[in-house]
Amino acid sequence: MSGSVSITSDPLPSAILAFSLSSATLCDQETVIGTVTGSESGVNYQMFDQLDNVLSAVVAGDGGDIAIPSTAIGTGVTSIKVIATNGSTGCNVELTDTESITVNANPTASVLSITGSTEICAGDATTLAVSITGGSSPYELNINNLAGVQTGYISASDIAVSPGATTVYSLISVKDANGCESGGKSGTPTVTVQPLPIVYSVTGGGSYCSDVPVAQGLGVSNSETGINYILVRDGSTDVETVGGTTGNPVNFTATTTPGVYTVRAQRSSAPACPVMMSGSVSITSDPLPSAILAFSLSSATLCDQETVIGTVTGSESGVNYQ
Repeated sequence: MSGSVSITSDPLPSAILAFSLSSATLCDQETVIGTVTGSESGVNYQMFDQLDNVLSAVVAGDGGDIAIPSTAIGTGVTSIKVIATNGSTGCNVELTDTESITVNANPTASVLSITGSTEICAGDATTLAVSITGGSSPYELNINNLAGVQTGYISASDIAVSPGATTVYSLISVKDANGCESGGKSGTPTVTVQPLPIVYSVTGGGSYCSDVPVAQGLGVSNSETGINYILVRDGSTDVETVGGTTGNPVNFTATTTPGVYTVRAQRSSAPACPVMMSGSVSITSDPLPSAILAFSLSSATLCDQETVIGTVTGSESGVNYQ
């Protein structure tokens, strides 16, 4: 017959090349770089998982060390291997060096909310919390408009905040104990901060003789619209409430009731944000001098234009007699 044919046995690529991963621990959907040491020219290398699912593009050997970037790797992957394929013959072999890998699940959702009051007075505090689904506790939080990183955080536990002004909070990042970033971050709660009432001076007060009570005026030197001013007697009894008007003084109903009077100012709606006004005034009922002292004259009979001396027995200090 004419001609001849040959049967050849093509050599396999080397299977004993060293293979390593840039990291043996990943978070779900992260990537890794595999390195084949001493690759062969003309041989293509590709990474697969333990179930022979493709994990990378084909990278051609060049006689030196080559890097093989992976695609995103899921939590089902437990090991990575490399298949070496001769580019001319198609002959392939699995490298003997297979690397184990741990792929940790990411937190799937993180929701920021206010667990305390949504509206506070200046200087007061409230609380936020983050409800986290999935991942491994404890967590690390980075919250917009909150200084510092919250470490060792347990899902749904309270975080105290005391903003100086109305503030909107949001999640920048949430990482679990494995450093895996949360997906599904949500929540932009607002903490509204109400200013405290302005401090003005308490006015009025006075005294009267006990036999003729005279009502004494009480008030505040200035006021604000939306603020109620409460007259307080002797530090414990609320007497009267008057609403303020910006730029105008407050006048309470004049009273004869003795006592020390102060004024508490607070918002007409919650939160109250109470503040004491400056100073206090008093209303006093002054006692009359004693009317039962003995009085006598030096003489009961006089001539026209003569003088007489009157004597008050047991006079009181501080009292004038005429």
